[in-house]
Amino acid sequence: MYKRQQSPLWCLLAALTAGAVFGACAGRAAAWPLQWAALAALALLLPGARVATAAQRGFAFGLGWFTVSVWWLYISLHVYGGMQAWVAVPALLAFAAYLAMFALLACAAFAFVVRRAPWAFAPAFALCWTLAEWLRGELFTGFPWAATGYG
Repeated sequence: MYKRQQSPLWCLLAALTAGAVFGACAGRAAAWPLQWAALAALALLLPGARVATAAQRGFAFGLGWFTVSVWWLYISLHVYGGMQAWVAVPALLAFAAYLAMFALLACAAFAFVVRRAPWAFAPAFALCWTLAEWLRGELFTGFPWAATGYG
């Protein structure tokens, strides 16, 4: 398995960028290969990482993902809702940060499992990601917008 550790800042920026690419592909059926490549990039940033480090990278991925994929909420809040821009932008970022917690949860759970069972890399990633997506769609009435695999 790939054990060499990269700069923590580089890894966070890579996760944020991969998340932004992942979010930009949401709702675009022809972009599915790029969406899978972005998810694979996240998976490659996780091997050998401690649980806290994997959680940070998952949060960065989720923040990029949801900031890009729910940008339209700014229009709803500012233009149609009459909310001032200086309030609408932080509100959008706070909502994206809340949604990013599900990616954080998936990556932290994945790192926890893989540290104990390195042979389970692929099934553990798939299971943790699917469970986090399901929770995001169901918990607190859910918000399944930009779910993985929907094009």
